Amino acid sequence: MVNIIRGAIEKNAVASDLIEFFEKNNEEGFLYLGYPIIGSIEGAINLDAILVSPKYGIVVFDLVEGTTIEDREDIRDETYNKLEVKLKDYKKLVKKRNLMVEISVVTYANAWNLQEGDEEDLIIAPSHENLRSYLDSLSWSNPEYYNLLVQSIQAVTKIKNNPKRKNVIKEDSKGAKLKVLEETIANLDHKQSAAVIETVNGPQRIRGLAGSGKTIILALKVAYLHVKNPTWDIAVTFNTRALKKQFEDLISRFT
Repeated sequence: MVNIIRGAIEKNAVASDLIEFFEKNNEEGFLYLGYPIIGSIEGAINLDAILVSPKYGIVVFDLVEGTTIEDREDIRDETYNKLEVKLKDYKKLVKKRNLMVEISVVTYANAWNLQEGDEEDLIIAPSHENLRSYLDSLSWSNPEYYNLLVQSIQAVTKIKNNPKRKNVIKEDSKGAKLKVLEETIANLDHKQSAAVIETVNGPQRIRGLAGSGKTIILALKVAYLHVKNPTWDIAVTFNTRALKKQFEDLISRFT
């Protein structure tokens, strides 16, 4: 089942159609709407939607509303290039200078009147058959990098320095079990990801035991809100003075 994380996005009609497809189809992974935001020399690049899947790798959806047909090839190319550069920052996703993640970028339009095949990397909605056929044509030969890929999208690996266990030989040994556990802890789960990206119109409470990641989630949320709304004044308050430096460091890194 795809875990759907709904961030801030203005293209609600076509986004709802995309969500409907993944709610009805048995896929695995995460579907992020309005996330991540890629920093570049030209400024922030907001991705409309991405699917992170152990079967397909990353599928970026360039969502389009309205009936005006336009050439989106340059947008797809820029999105691909910027995302590739971002992922190559994570050394664990690179092998011999090659990114081990399959990246696909497709335009998803719900009101265009084009025949299938008129343009490469284009899916005409609301026909979910086209989207189904497109996904079936994709494959990823390195699914063992999936957990690392999820970490990189969630921007957690930059602060997580897990001890390396290269000497693990037996799959059923304690060291192997610890390695699996460490890789799991380094990921945000579905509820944590939702707490970071989804924003309600009113108070939102984040609860958890000590060490469950509340500080990291709050720092990620502040960074996300700031980039989405650069003119906002955002106040971060806390009751433990020792958290000040940690908050400053985390928010700066995530931003």
